[in-house]
Amino acid sequence: METLVHYGMQVQKMYEAFKMGDIPTVLSGLSRDVIWEVMGQPDVPFAGIITAPTASTRWPLQKVLAGRQ
Repeated sequence: METLVHYGMQVQKMYEAFKMGDIPTVLSGLSRDVIWEVMGQPDVPFAGIITAPTASTRWPLQKVLAGRQ
């Protein structure tokens, strides 16, 4: 049960960071082998499949965050 609570708290922390636009905290909570797919037409520059939470993930995440405002 403690493990579930721990992971639940980690997920909640990431959601809060996402709401605040805190990209480094969101990225730090992702697994090293994460695969992230951003849907969109071919002309959408941040659409596509991104692997691993690296610096290249920062730009698409900023665009996703900007699109929700």
